[in-house]
Amino acid sequence: MNALRQLAQQPMNRLILICSLGLVACSNNPIIAPATEPATETKAEPLPPQPFAAETLYALLVAELAGARGRYDIALSNYVDQAYKTRDLGLAKRSTLIARQLNAKKTALSSALLWAELAPNSNEAQLIASTELLNAGRYLEALEKSFLLKGLGSHPLYITIAAKAARQPKQQQIVLAKLEEKLQQQPDDIQLLVAKGILLQPQQPQQSLDIARAIQTREPEMSAALMLEVKALIQLKRHKEARLRLEQLLKQYPDNKRLRLQYARLLANTDLAASRKQFEQLQQQSPKDPELTLALALVLYELEDLSNASLHFESLLKNPGTASISHYYLGRIKLSENAVSQAYQHFSSVKPGADFLAAQVHRLDILMAKGKTAEAQKLLQQLYQRFPKLKSKLQLLEVDAFNKYGHYQTAIDLMSEILSSQPKNTRILYQRAMSYNRLDQLPDMEQDLRKIIELEPGNAGVLNDLGYTLMTRTPRIAEAGKLIEKAFALQPKDPGIIDSMGWVEYHRGNYSKAVKLLRQAMTLLPDHEIAAHLGEALWAMSRHQEALDIWQRGLKLKPNSDIIKATMSRLKANHDAP
Repeated sequence: MNALRQLAQQPMNRLILICSLGLVACSNNPIIAPATEPATETKAEPLPPQPFAAETLYALLVAELAGARGRYDIALSNYVDQAYKTRDLGLAKRSTLIARQLNAKKTALSSALLWAELAPNSNEAQLIASTELLNAGRYLEALEKSFLLKGLGSHPLYITIAAKAARQPKQQQIVLAKLEEKLQQQPDDIQLLVAKGILLQPQQPQQSLDIARAIQTREPEMSAALMLEVKALIQLKRHKEARLRLEQLLKQYPDNKRLRLQYARLLANTDLAASRKQFEQLQQQSPKDPELTLALALVLYELEDLSNASLHFESLLKNPGTASISHYYLGRIKLSENAVSQAYQHFSSVKPGADFLAAQVHRLDILMAKGKTAEAQKLLQQLYQRFPKLKSKLQLLEVDAFNKYGHYQTAIDLMSEILSSQPKNTRILYQRAMSYNRLDQLPDMEQDLRKIIELEPGNAGVLNDLGYTLMTRTPRIAEAGKLIEKAFALQPKDPGIIDSMGWVEYHRGNYSKAVKLLRQAMTLLPDHEIAAHLGEALWAMSRHQEALDIWQRGLKLKPNSDIIKATMSRLKANHDAP
């Protein structure tokens, strides 16, 4: 038996041992510092002295020594194990706080529930249990704990729970039903009313607005009710009214940061310059708030004030929560400055998340633009290995990169590999068809497009693409016309399909019908190719000046339009017409 186990087996009062290990307040310097605790004050639960079993003493000593050596996983595991075996209140609390500090979410939740069970009258235990249930998405259970908190005279989490549940339709209805049940018992509970208003806001914003205004008649300065009113107005698309209300409220409560933040965000949709002023004021009030700095940086970026935007993004690089998005935008800024190497470094520092795939697109683009195809492929292989769950999306990036830089056969080979395991992937089939088209491999293109039509008979876009290709590049005009007619029947208001239908009528010799359809398409979508078709149909009707005017209009849209120039040359039209 080693010395540590011998020590554990010596008779020892539990309270003395726990104090020596720093498990309760007896030690001023515990080896593992507890996580930040809620501000709610509670009476400390008494820990009546009683002896631990030898195995428990040994496990706790191992836990403490593991913590001292930085092996917090072992320390936490032992604390949790002994908390459940002994059902000791002090160990349950200790396990919870350490798990929260280590961000061990599942363990924090299970330990918090044990703590709450052992201390049903503890505000702190019930609050942390409610918070952990909320973080785990168990909203109804979190709400039940909040009911207990209210009964203990503490502040419940009704509003926070409602705000999270409102984003998930199924949870929204379940939590709303429970709140309404509680409101029948406590109809004047302001917190419950605000929570109900939050849950109603996504689907029933008018009722949410009514609740917010009713609350304000009783508590006019309640921030949550003020915010609820503004958000309900925005949900109702009464943006002007929301803006005026926010301006009015900010005159009354100029120091209310939540109101000013909502005002700044609202302005960001309509008046970026005004939004900038609001974010600058907020950032001056809270210069160390990374979220406010980020919001200001993004507004500056949209305003193309790239110099100041860069300064703010760079200040956020040391913050783990904002570093990735800052690297992404700094990469885009450096690209605009033609500092390609610096841009590449920033994009390489973007972590998995909202901007990750976009950053990889830029990295590939930079390498391919420099002709470094092998390096681009090597990068993709590294990404496949590091992020296997993203492989399908990364493969699409690879396909797009090869197509963009003219490596059509390489793109086709990659897509064929993907289709070998996903033969019904219509997106890949379509992209391969377009690559075949660029290589003038029309039979292969047609085969892929017909496969898509077989899988998706109502795909008007593909029917139109196949029909237009057959009409313009083969003698199979009648067959092309039938395909385009099907597309037109499915989507009669699509300008691209209307153009194709007009071109079908032109080839049938129905020039008046063709002009009518092509004018309609040109009105819906001013485009140089449609202009080329419309001009040719007018020319066939001997309406030469109208045709010339249309072609000139198309050339204004695209001065180097090959199709218009080729059409005018073929018809020997006047190139110099005004």
